[in-house]
Amino acid sequence: HGLGRWLSQQLKPIVTALPSYVASSSKLVDLLKKQQFDPTRKISLFTCDATSMYTNICTDHALRVVTTYLRLHKPVANIGAIINGLD
Repeated sequence: HGLGRWLSQQLKPIVTALPSYVASSSKLVDLLKKQQFDPTRKISLFTCDATSMYTNICTDHALRVVTTYLRLHKPVANIGAIINGLD
């Protein structure tokens, strides 16, 4: 599907620029190793393994959230074309 591939190409640089984006679990480990934690404080790290995550996302809701984000933040010049593709 050409439109899906194009949208993926357009959205990837937007997603990877988000401060919350972590490319992989090994990248997360690298980020955590660079952190300096106070040894006198108790710190907990909680993890989970997502199973069938994408099939459990409500597509209509996800599209509304992504479209709203794009309209508010306008992270790239061709935002109108991306939103039209999502509609």
